[in-house]
Amino acid sequence: MAMLQEGYMISPTLADKGTWVFIDGVEIPGMRFNGRGDVQTVDNVPTIQRLFGKPVIVPSEIVLRQFREYCESERRAIMQCMVDLGYSKIPGYDGEYRKNPIEDKYKIKNYHTKNKQGVEPNGTRFWSLTEIAVPEGGKIVVYNLNDPNKSSKDLLKLANEKFFNKSVDEQNMIIALTL
Repeated sequence: MAMLQEGYMISPTLADKGTWVFIDGVEIPGMRFNGRGDVQTVDNVPTIQRLFGKPVIVPSEIVLRQFREYCESERRAIMQCMVDLGYSKIPGYDGEYRKNPIEDKYKIKNYHTKNKQGVEPNGTRFWSLTEIAVPEGGKIVVYNLNDPNKSSKDLLKLANEKFFNKSVDEQNMIIALTL
């Protein structure tokens, strides 16, 4: 305990005997010792919660908020690409629609154009948030948000229903389960 209080990490050696190696300069996540040996908790560390009898590592609020912002940014980029391409009735979009889609000469290859598999343009599909794990009915259900057999609109509608239209606490749990 004294070695931990002095900031050392203790690990066994690879030898068959009971020897230990002490490493200096490595902090134990979530703990910090002061000079008197008292433990201080550190903010922004993950916690472990149980869900349906299984342990789930839940990142700190700062990390969860950053992931929510990543997800929302990707969603907005998808909706903007759909607007640029002239899609109508975009799920979750409440802005103005274009009267005319952008001209072909301004389209970015593999973003505004169909890919080799012939599915809708990559800019209209999720590429970071490709799946989400959602607690439903006492179990965890995984939804694929990049299914090549479904339309971009259907996948955006599914993402809105299962993630974006949920409360912050529900979104946090979905992110923790998905990670």
